[in-house]
Amino acid sequence: MDLGLRGKVVLIAGSSYGLGKAVAEGFLGEGANVVLTGRDRAQLEETESFLSTTCGNSARIMSYPGDLTKLDTIRACLNSVLEHLGRIDVLVANIGSGAGSRAWNIPEDDWDAMFEKNFDGARRITTEVLGAMVNQGGGSVVFVSSIAGVETIGAPIHYSVAKAALIAYAKNLSRKVAENNIRVNTVAPGNILFEKGTWDRKLKDDKDGVLAMLRATVPQNRFATPREISDFIVFVASERASFMTGSCIIVDGGQTATI
Repeated sequence: MDLGLRGKVVLIAGSSYGLGKAVAEGFLGEGANVVLTGRDRAQLEETESFLSTTCGNSARIMSYPGDLTKLDTIRACLNSVLEHLGRIDVLVANIGSGAGSRAWNIPEDDWDAMFEKNFDGARRITTEVLGAMVNQGGGSVVFVSSIAGVETIGAPIHYSVAKAALIAYAKNLSRKVAENNIRVNTVAPGNILFEKGTWDRKLKDDKDGVLAMLRATVPQNRFATPREISDFIVFVASERASFMTGSCIIVDGGQTATI
């Protein structure tokens, strides 16, 4: 199926490893031009080298190192992308971390830090990119949230609330920018296993406990692969999903029970 992404410019916030890397590989497979971003310059260079070999055309890959939760970095990144590639057709906001205390009495600083990582960064980069999308006549934004944002699954409270806020933001934003031919959607994954990820670490620390969690809560009794989630993100961003906006797509192996 041709997704209509050939030649499009895709900016992926958080794409040096894990899910973001798989998303980049998916877009490259559809013929898009991809902008990789990440805080770790060495990891970003390693990913760029891997994807250049995989897609067979390094000219379709650009990378920008930096913390894309910070407004100055965001603006510098966007200026560089627009200077070199001329436009941004798709933004994938894959920013966040669920690491945090599972207590109820969470310190103020921890609340602020969790929202900075899981909501504010995505909000800031989207606000900046939307200006370019309006000027060019359209675009597509896909946020990566979590099933922790739609249902209580035992994740840290402040992480769950931040991811719920992201879903609400996307829903509201989609109505504001639809007249500009811009679509805004969210993908809410379940548990994804990849090297250096949260579940990779937890498996090493407590394999029996993690496997028991899967048996108890995930009907498919396994983790998702990054590719299984990235395929949805690529599709949702594409022309094949042109009538979809304001949606939150759950991809979780059946873990959520109420939605």
